[in-house]
Amino acid sequence: MATYQNLVTQSMYDKQLDSGKGTLLHLCDDVIQQEGKATLEDLDLRCEELIKEEFGERCNFDVDDAVQKLEKLGIVARDPIG
Repeated sequence: MATYQNLVTQSMYDKQLDSGKGTLLHLCDDVIQQEGKATLEDLDLRCEELIKEEFGERCNFDVDDAVQKLEKLGIVARDPIG
């Protein structure tokens, strides 16, 4: 745990050396990644609601698996932020 904390501290220190721009970019990147996760969670809920409305069945829709299959088929692609 101490090693992990040291790595995080060193990483943040390195990012702050350029007058805080690196830290700001790092935080923006974190927000974008969180938005992506929220989008997948939203997609998950919407798919489950659609199946419930259309077929009257409850399910646990696996978004990650569905996205991987769509990527393999070339229907969707990930952008640089995932």
